[in-house]
Amino acid sequence: MKLIIGLGNPDPKYQNTRHNVGLLLLDWLVKKYGEENLKLDPKLNAETSKGKIEKTKVLFIKPKTYVNTSGEVLKKIKKKEQFKPQDVIVLHDDLDVPLGKIKIKFESRSGGHKGIESITKALKTNKFFRLKIGTANKEMEKMRSAPKKQKVAFVTKFVLAPFSKSEQTKLKDIFKIAEERLKQTLLSG
Repeated sequence: MKLIIGLGNPDPKYQNTRHNVGLLLLDWLVKKYGEENLKLDPKLNAETSKGKIEKTKVLFIKPKTYVNTSGEVLKKIKKKEQFKPQDVIVLHDDLDVPLGKIKIKFESRSGGHKGIESITKALKTNKFFRLKIGTANKEMEKMRSAPKKQKVAFVTKFVLAPFSKSEQTKLKDIFKIAEERLKQTLLSG
């Protein structure tokens, strides 16, 4: 079984923000491939649903923790389910990738993403898959050369801001691309 975990913040005010694009994709995948709706498991502090993509059994995981502490959920699941770190696929936002682009990485560094750092710490390795969903736009590109203090303030505000209307309309197409990349990853192992 593969574990597919979406990263994001649980508060409703963050629902359609860039930082929550991993959760948005997870919800979209559960509707398509879940055998049941997501159900809260209080012991895990996460909502879960079993499903199947192609012929691969999957456990969809939607943490009720904040992005920066996402690893806590995997620690708890590790006590309940047997899995290898390479069975984990993390869906998350990436500021270094333009909106509309998807990257799949295995055994890569966090790139400063606190949620990935939390998962790496929980699994005691970085040997897991990451499906990175680009969220950068022209505003973000302009900030690349800004002074560090200004850039940090902008990034914090940017990731917690909602997608614009035009960006929201693109998400469905982005999720279709992500779905295909996810299938390829599952088929190739």
